Amino acid sequence: DIEEELDPVLDPILEKQFVKSGKTLKVKLGDKECDVMPGFKLYITTKIPNPRFTPELFAKTSVIDFTVTFSGLEAQLLTRTVNLSLSVYVYIHKFIILTP
Repeated sequence: DIEEELDPVLDPILEKQFVKSGKTLKVKLGDKECDVMPGFKLYITTKIPNPRFTPELFAKTSVIDFTVTFSGLEAQLLTRTVNLSLSVYVYIHKFIILTP
């Protein structure tokens, strides 16, 4: 788990500063050079309910908010209902106009 800032040692990974050495990729972390396995992915989690990450962190990563609240679900359901209703009304409107 992280707080609102990441250790700068991770920057080469987040910025994908990989160097090809033969058939392998390498990344320099601190003073060590480490191999990067094909398909490598880094997942970072936090328990902070509403983290205030820096714009730089947002630029380097994909931030996904898995927080579910009742009001958030209510808003999503309302949006889907309105969109569905609008598409039905547009269909009916086109049918009425095109029907002689």
